[in-house]
Parts: sequence; C-alpha cells; structure tokens
Amino acid sequence: MLERLRRDVGRRAVRLGLLAQAAAQHAGAGPDLAGAPSVETAFGKLFVHERDEVVSPRLQSSGAWEPGETALFVERLRPGMTFLDVGAHIGYFSVLAGRLVGPSGLVLAFEPHPRNFELLLANVWRNGLGNVVCFPWAVSDVCGFAPLYVAPLNTGDHQLVAPESGRETVQVRTVSLDAIPAIRPPVDVVKVDVQGAEEAALRGMERLLEASRDPLVVVEYWPTGLRRYGRGGNGLVDYVRSLGFRLRVQDPEQPGVREPGAGELKRLDEREGDEFWTNLVLTRPR
Repeated sequence: MLERLRRDVGRRAVRLGLLAQAAAQHAGAGPDLAGAPSVETAFGKLFVHERDEVVSPRLQSSGAWEPGETALFVERLRPGMTFLDVGAHIGYFSVLAGRLVGPSGLVLAFEPHPRNFELLLANVWRNGLGNVVCFPWAVSDVCGFAPLYVAPLNTGDHQLVAPESGRETVQVRTVSLDAIPAIRPPVDVVKVDVQGAEEAALRGMERLLEASRDPLVVVEYWPTGLRRYGRGGNGLVDYVRSLGFRLRVQDPEQPGVREPGAGELKRLDEREGDEFWTNLVLTRPR
C-alpha cells in the first residue's frame, strides 16, 4: 500500500513538473498543420506527413503501424504505468500508450526532428492526452548537440550518423535520460527506435532501467544502422545481456514473442541490406 502511494505521488510530481516545463517551452508555438493529412486509427485520429513514402502511406491505407509491436504494447500497458517512447516520430505509439495508461499513468515522448515533433505535439493535443509529455530531444548517452541527418523520403529514418552523402542536416539537442533529475524510476515499458543509435540511448538510461523493478524494453534491432555506430548488432546484444536482461525476438509485423534460435542473432547481424530489421524484447529473468 505504501509503495503504491509512493509511486503515485512520485509520478504526479514528475508529471506536474514536466508539464510545466513543456508548457513554458512551447507556449504560443502551436504546430503548423497546413496540408497535413489525417488518418483514423483504433485509438484516435492522427495527423500524418504530407510528403512521406513509408510510415504515412501505411497509416493511411491500414490505420496501423507495426501491428505485432502494437499488440505487444496493448497486452502489456495498464492504467497507472509509465511508458517511454524514445524515437516517437509523429506519436503513433505515444497516443496509443496515453490511452492505455490513462490519466493516472505517464508517457514521455522524445522526438528530435522538428516536423515530426510538430505532428507529435498536434496528435497529443488532438486526442486530449494530458498524460503525454513531449520533448524535442534525441536520446543518447551524452548531453549536447549533434547533426541529425534527414531522410528525404522516409520521415522515420532520420539518423545521428550519416548513412550516405547528400543528406541535409538539422542541429538537435542530445540528452542522457540519467542526467535529467525529473525523470525518475520506476518506468514500466520502454520503446527505443532510433535508427541505429539504440545502444547509445540505452547507455544513457542505464541507471533508470536498473532502478526500475521489472521494465519491459522493446528495442529495434537493425544491423545496418547499428554498424554505422561501430558496434553492430552483436555489440548491442552483448551490451543488453551484460545488464542482466533476458533477450527475446519480436517481429514488428506479427504478434508474439519468441526465444532466438541458436546463432540466429549472429546470422542476422551479418545480413546485408537496409530493408531488414526486427525487435528485441528485454525483460528481467524471473
């Protein structure tokens, strides 16, 4: 009973502080929605990009994105939980989580790209989710500034390491979540999808995860992107196992979570091609 009360009071204090911070930062700077199409999903209406060849067309045609991952969050998230959306894009998973955790829960959404962030804010406001707080930051293992390399045709593929020459850049703030006193444990569910920077993001929240009793962490596993950071998929796998996590595999398009086969992740890490990715689902051994 006391533990439940402590969690509730702590979350409310953090929520009020973060809401005040977000309101002060963005007061009077509402997003420009001119030309933004709208789609209907199972949990609310979303503005999407007017120019995008990947995520927005999929949402417009089906009303859903990565249904396997969506089903996992629907199964796990409950009222009162805290959800971190690291690489929130336009807020598909943030809005979903905001509905599922309810007014007693909290969603912290991080998205550094300016237009993505505008649509993220608009979608949170449009759905009346006062429990979702948005930040225009790239989550990493250091606090500072870095160029974000902007993909011209895929609004979900902006990266902190240049994938090829010729991409335009925008300067963004990078943050380590462990360095932000207002973001406190426990967190219940974490989604990390940052185009190859997943290990850096996890390193920057290591203490937060350690202090959370039983977090579920869903991490995109994209070997091509991970190799651009110098460690590759095997480096990410070794790192999360060093933290004591049990590691399973989840196809973003299919429901269910499974144990990886013998040598499967090593083979996946050696696979070439930008088109391949999957999710790693991390939990504490019981």
